[in-house]
Amino acid sequence: MKAQTSPVKVSRADVLRLTWQLVRNASLSFSEASKRAWATLRLKAEMLIKPVSFFYYKGDGTERFAVGHYSTDAPTDSNGKPESLLVVRYFDTLADGWRSFRIDRLIC
Repeated sequence: MKAQTSPVKVSRADVLRLTWQLVRNASLSFSEASKRAWATLRLKAEMLIKPVSFFYYKGDGTERFAVGHYSTDAPTDSNGKPESLLVVRYFDTLADGWRSFRIDRLIC
């Protein structure tokens, strides 16, 4: 059986860039960082197409279930700071609002 692939391509360069960010900033091993980077980029690619369900750890350590997607009317930051590669912003269809999580907290 052939695995389903997303029509949005994930480049290896993006995976390596994200992997090294995780190694440096989240103190993960290269293997764990690579696994999380692939999972995150696949999740982001799927969220461009349809709502996707996933789990991640909140800041207090509890698990959170979310169903999220990207929308064309994404909120913009008014503080002028550049967007972090380590944070995923998504529209949560269960909470009916914008949320974000750090990719080192994604449950693969």
